[in-house]
Amino acid sequence: MSLFTAEASQCCWTLLVLSGRHFVSVAGEGPSALRKWRLRKLLELERWMVNSSYEALTGGSSIEGFEDFTGGIAESYDLNKAPPFLFNIMRKALKLGSLLGCSIDISSSYETEAITRQKLVKGHAYSITAAQQVLHFGSPVELLRIRNPWGQVEWTGAWSDNSKEWDGVQPEEKKKLDHSAEDGEFWMSFPDFLRQFSRLDICNLTPDTLTSDEVGRWSYSEFDGVWRVGSTAGGCRNYPATFCSNPQFFIRLEDVDDDPHDGEDGCTALIGLMQKDARRERRFGRDLNTIGFAIYQVPDEYKGRSNIHLGPDVLLRRTAVARSQNFINLREVCDRFKLPPGEYAVIPSTFEPHRKEASSSECSRRNRRTAVRWRRMLTLTSQSRTSDRTTWTRTSNVSLFRFVET
Repeated sequence: MSLFTAEASQCCWTLLVLSGRHFVSVAGEGPSALRKWRLRKLLELERWMVNSSYEALTGGSSIEGFEDFTGGIAESYDLNKAPPFLFNIMRKALKLGSLLGCSIDISSSYETEAITRQKLVKGHAYSITAAQQVLHFGSPVELLRIRNPWGQVEWTGAWSDNSKEWDGVQPEEKKKLDHSAEDGEFWMSFPDFLRQFSRLDICNLTPDTLTSDEVGRWSYSEFDGVWRVGSTAGGCRNYPATFCSNPQFFIRLEDVDDDPHDGEDGCTALIGLMQKDARRERRFGRDLNTIGFAIYQVPDEYKGRSNIHLGPDVLLRRTAVARSQNFINLREVCDRFKLPPGEYAVIPSTFEPHRKEASSSECSRRNRRTAVRWRRMLTLTSQSRTSDRTTWTRTSNVSLFRFVET
């Protein structure tokens, strides 16, 4: 057995292989607690090697952990502003083998791992392992199966292991859902989930991460480009004199989603902009840049053409059809969009132009430049058309795009 982990490093994903021999004792089968302890130590060692110091491991979020150990592209939702049809988004993600996590925000460090009256732990990462619709006395109810990684301390509200709600579910369905196992997993209604939890993270995995034939998969292709300080690092739309100099990537969305229950017509695209994690550079004074992106519809006169660059006559006279929710100093900014079929230009940028000039002398000495990697992933049933000479693509169903800055 081997454990594969990935880390965004030097503008590429590095695959690290940990031998399964580390988890087995001399007698042939190590105790479970010992295997878990060794696994934690090996993962900690891997993180230290990649980030160059233990100081660089301080802080972070579960969404960063998702991406570091899978190479997937992750999206985050504020459940106080949950989008319509979020349950369907979660159910689709689970069918595609995505990793889902959730947590309850805390207002101070004193609330960390505080347990609520209904046995939920604040400031604690939970995983979501299933989304099902059951009939409760004949009426459909949306349920989520949530796991506390501690293996204990479970939700005691509606639809918990021994709650009265299960009396209205057919015995064969209850058996299939295994609702009463004492293993840290519990069921919760979707409305209760929105009320009790604060944040949802979804990490969409790449084909090389998935091993099961029972889940959907992604295919993907990558394109490279660069931001150069003083040349193509143009900042956001607030800087019209330089905005148009940013790199531009063109996508074509053609096939409308085939889900009649999501309530919207159009093509779903998940777009993420990732910058290299600056943890190892903090001691030199470098931190994460404030990043985001804008999406413009391509004018008719440019449609179908390759090797084009939209200028001020287009970008400064038109409004973006979509954009990242915020420009923020996170490692990755990712948003999901529903767009009409058509051709679009995606323009990633830092908030201010020429941000790399503010780098520390150590970074300048190493002659850093900002590179952009674009990863596109789409369902296996989709067809793709790519070329070494153009960034035009054909996508269908749900498409994922990633730009990685280093």
